[in-house]
Amino acid sequence: LHSGQALLAQLNGILDLAKIEAGKMELESIAIDPALIIHETRLLFSEAAQNKGLRLESRWNGPAGNYYLSEIG
Repeated sequence: LHSGQALLAQLNGILDLAKIEAGKMELESIAIDPALIIHETRLLFSEAAQNKGLRLESRWNGPAGNYYLSEIG
């Protein structure tokens, strides 16, 4: 599921570049949780790291439960 979502994000990024080049990119503000993004990123790469004998650690040092606004297209 996470790998599929990562692939979808990559495809959306490519489409966003096409929108920027065409001058049709519109931005909107969304609330993001950095702790959740870090956690999901670690989950995405943890199996590959484990297969290589590596330990992958992550930590959010900011306040817990805070959301931040991010501009996305």
